Amino acid sequence: MTDALFNPGFTDKLIPLSLDTQYFYEELNAIKNFNIKKSEFKIALPKLVQLVDRHVGFYIGCMLWGAYLKTLGNEKIINNPFLEKEYDEESALSEINFALDFIKKLDKDSKYYIGKPFVYDYKKIKILEIYKTFIIQNKSFVATDTVDKIVLVNSLENLSNDEILTIKNKIDEVILSGKLEELLIYCDKILTV
Repeated sequence: MTDALFNPGFTDKLIPLSLDTQYFYEELNAIKNFNIKKSEFKIALPKLVQLVDRHVGFYIGCMLWGAYLKTLGNEKIINNPFLEKEYDEESALSEINFALDFIKKLDKDSKYYIGKPFVYDYKKIKILEIYKTFIIQNKSFVATDTVDKIVLVNSLENLSNDEILTIKNKIDEVILSGKLEELLIYCDKILTV
């Protein structure tokens, strides 16, 4: 019997989005010339979108990892940093709420600086909302000491063993490469109800 890791290595590959974007906005706000600000924002927008995509990939990975862990029966979860902590929903959802608000901010800023709306992929926004549900239903994993206590969302309960194995292999690959955005290919696995 093998213990199951709470975190297979995702968090080592990610800086919170709130911190990742802070430096850019500090630099942008320091620029006095509006035309230079417009130019800087236009150059940075694709990079900011990539940051959001990385975080959506991370959230997909977390939910898929939960689906993988559920296949392990009732094994003990090791290294769950939230176990036996007090559940604080606001704190648990702060980064995901930041991501959702940041997408709205990108649209507002895009209209302001470059005169065009920014439209983020609806499927990815839906993933963020589903992840919120995942965290809420699991109460941020404060009482999750074994894998059988993980509550899965949407169609994750219906994945076949072959699908889980393929996903597990992709997660292992992504953890090595650090390219969390590659997990975006699994959006539809989560969105299907």
